Amino acid sequence: MNGLNLYKQGKRIAVVLLSLFSLSASELAYAGVYAPASPASSNVESGTSDTDPRQQLASVTGTVRDKSTGEPMQGATVVLEGTRLGDAADQNGAFLVRRVPAGEYTIVVSFIGYDVHREEITLEANQRLELSFELSENLVINEDVIVMGVQRGQSRAFTQMRQASNSRNVVSSEQMERFPDPTIADALQRVPGIATVHDRGEAGDVMIRGLGPEFGNVTVDGQRMPSTSRTGRETDVRGISSDMIAAVEVHKSFTPDMNADAVSGSINLITRRPVGHSRIVNFTASSGYNNSVNSFSPADLNYHAGLTYGESNETLSYVINASFRRDNRLQQDLRHRWGAVDLTGDGVAEDVLERLEPSLYPIDRQRYNFSAAFDFYPTTVSSYSLRATYSRRNNENTRIRVTNRLDRGTYLPGGITTGERGRFDYNARWDPRVTDLYTINAGGNHRLAGFNVDYRAAYSYGFDGARGNNPRYGFRKDNGFDYAYDISNRTAGQVSMIGPPIRPEDVVMNSYYESPNFGTNHEASANFNIEIPYMMSGSDGAFKTGGDIRWSLKERERNRTRYSFAEPITMADFRLGDAYNLRGNQGWQIPFYFDFDWANENFERLFADRLIPDEEYNSYYGQDQIFRNTEVIPSAYAMVTHNVGRWMFLGGVRAEFTYMDNQANEVQFDENGDFNGIRSLDISDSFIDFFPAFHTRYSLTDRTNVRFAVTQTIQRPNYRDLSPYRIVDFDDQVLQVGNPGLVSLRSTNLDLSVEHYFMNVGMVSAGAFYKYISDFTFFESSEIAAGEFAGWIQETPLNGDNALVWGMEFGWQQRFTFLPGALSGLGLFANYTYTYSEADYGRDEKYPLPYQVPHVLNTALSFDYLGFSGMLSYNYQSSSFLSTSTRLPSVIAEREGAFPDRYRDSFGSLDVSASQRVLRGTYVFLELKNLLDDSNMDYYLDERFPYRENWNSWWGQLGIRYRM
Repeated sequence: MNGLNLYKQGKRIAVVLLSLFSLSASELAYAGVYAPASPASSNVESGTSDTDPRQQLASVTGTVRDKSTGEPMQGATVVLEGTRLGDAADQNGAFLVRRVPAGEYTIVVSFIGYDVHREEITLEANQRLELSFELSENLVINEDVIVMGVQRGQSRAFTQMRQASNSRNVVSSEQMERFPDPTIADALQRVPGIATVHDRGEAGDVMIRGLGPEFGNVTVDGQRMPSTSRTGRETDVRGISSDMIAAVEVHKSFTPDMNADAVSGSINLITRRPVGHSRIVNFTASSGYNNSVNSFSPADLNYHAGLTYGESNETLSYVINASFRRDNRLQQDLRHRWGAVDLTGDGVAEDVLERLEPSLYPIDRQRYNFSAAFDFYPTTVSSYSLRATYSRRNNENTRIRVTNRLDRGTYLPGGITTGERGRFDYNARWDPRVTDLYTINAGGNHRLAGFNVDYRAAYSYGFDGARGNNPRYGFRKDNGFDYAYDISNRTAGQVSMIGPPIRPEDVVMNSYYESPNFGTNHEASANFNIEIPYMMSGSDGAFKTGGDIRWSLKERERNRTRYSFAEPITMADFRLGDAYNLRGNQGWQIPFYFDFDWANENFERLFADRLIPDEEYNSYYGQDQIFRNTEVIPSAYAMVTHNVGRWMFLGGVRAEFTYMDNQANEVQFDENGDFNGIRSLDISDSFIDFFPAFHTRYSLTDRTNVRFAVTQTIQRPNYRDLSPYRIVDFDDQVLQVGNPGLVSLRSTNLDLSVEHYFMNVGMVSAGAFYKYISDFTFFESSEIAAGEFAGWIQETPLNGDNALVWGMEFGWQQRFTFLPGALSGLGLFANYTYTYSEADYGRDEKYPLPYQVPHVLNTALSFDYLGFSGMLSYNYQSSSFLSTSTRLPSVIAEREGAFPDRYRDSFGSLDVSASQRVLRGTYVFLELKNLLDDSNMDYYLDERFPYRENWNSWWGQLGIRYRM
């Protein structure tokens, strides 16, 4: 971008910022300070016309807390009966009712699931009355039913949902604790509208409303978290243990005070905060067994320990959380590769098995989590905070894969390949992958006489990749045997070698390389918000404006060191274990179990004199995948929330200016396929976007809302796609090109929902959403028509025409307290989401978006009685479209008359969790996961062409919890 364009863009954003802040100043002058509240009750006096009305007004301030725990009750409603004067308590339980004319009032404090508190007060002119309230639960129906802490936590969550101006789901830590969900990703799969990609025995990428994880953002306490993807924008929350979080908010519609890159939604993690006037001590310890590992040895068991400690007084509070979790897993995996051959010479191609690949994924996964929160309250209307979080997901991943290459032989009728060209490959990969997330932020919040103001500065860091050398060991036995195969059961193909069994000394090492590969993301931001409440005759509201600036640096590093061998090395030179039979004894075998510990410690020491580095290959490999992306995004917004009777209206606009600078490499090869050099490229761009938003909420009753919203949001392209890389492969005549000219995806979003809350802490809801997306990104392969590379194939990311997503969500959560006796301890948790999508991939027909799951169902039956709490839960995800593909031979695609796209089969998990109180504050608990032992399976075209199926079996843990 040249200097003139930068000047023009800067001028435009300056005009927007000045306009918005000028608007805030005029609104402040009009309504926030100089306009007194108009009383709605006859017992309220408004002052005389010859006296400055500001001198006749009083205020009421204070806190609302839980009587039994002392915890602040965020969202508690405080109103002066018969007027429109009131406030909702903030996260510290503090409230402030401003500009109250002198007189007598009844103050009413309420919260779902708690007794309503009423108190008579008298206010004098200019008085500042400070009060404190403690509310008592009304959740216990009879003395036999023990109401667990989940009811207290969810009552707060439901209160926040009911009062929210946008559509959102809030899940408390107590609710998450009821399910056997060790991570935030596992917990989020229970939320309506969310599906997850299961990865090696646990929930992985989180998708909101049919869109991939890169279509939304993740924040912690409102602060944006960095990307942990090596090439994209998504944040991996699998490393964050669920016991570290006080609550999770899933925002499904955008408001102007939020970052606009929330096409699917925004996930906000709320860390544990200091509690009021008390000390808190929570401790959890457990150990468990994984059936896939099938060992009770202490070295093979799973472990978890968590500790929360905090203290609070009138002016200073702090909470420190620490958690460690170790999960020992073993995923079993089977892959099929399909082909088509004319076996009888009649011109009809029959399906044949080209490859069968049984694999093992031993996984030793550790999660380290730490957070600290400090709050300082110099007055009841001002607070300062400091927050810090740290999470590490350390995966000691290994993979052992055997590849039976039947396609190297000649296919004969009857399931035989011959010609002594059968090939056996054995690959052992050690892949220690680390995902780090650090955040720190500090800020202040002030509830002043005429307005509220808050501000914050923050820094975060994300890392994902290998910190070590990532060695890969490859072995091969070639051209020495024939294969027999059986595909009568197409999801469980069988192969066997014809001839003597394979021996370690016959399998020669054919490759060894080390491949460090990682990405980092630095984020720094600062923001400022000012909110000005106002009163008009019969109505009230607030004007809010502010701005922020965000700086981001994303870097990707990759290289590879490859070796050849001066003398042969065989598998007999390594330490090997016994053969491993997948899924018991069903015919899929790993003939030798590779000892990674021995190999990593001894390989280079023993064979250094035989290793020859491939200098040319090592000089260029991975250079095309290195990039550096810098973004600076200043933004400003203005919005008004207005309440009239039972109606709430919110309207506003956000402006975001984006400056990007992308640096990458061009790797070239000559006509002989030889490396021909590297050239650095640097391209920058900038643009400005405006995002209007409108929300309305109508309260049919105090506990029933109807919501509607129209918003616009954005998704900036993935870093790798924006990177100006250029890979020129003269050997294969393929040109791979990044596209810095990609424009951001824009989405227009419609949301409609209705929700009803029960006083005994429950709710029922129904909603529909629609998203119209322009400039959707997809990859295109096309032939170059003219120029230097005429006739070559070019692969590049492009903007598609459009895509759309729509769906429906239904939820029901209730305790059946109206039933007699022990039956009153029964409860139901259920939600269902239907999602439909279609996108333009440049084909004649439109296809779904990748990973969009049409049907997601969650059900759970709970029971609480005499200190016992139990839950039986089930999560189901239907089959889904994964990606376009060219993996299958063209003859199969042509015969079927369809594209060889990739799909994922349906998946369901049945889980059990239970706890029993044994002493006051002490509970013993049991958790069991994936009791149905369902597998994850991918296939091409349809189930006749399975590609990959993996099994993770069930796991369980037994532990103890203590709360003080």
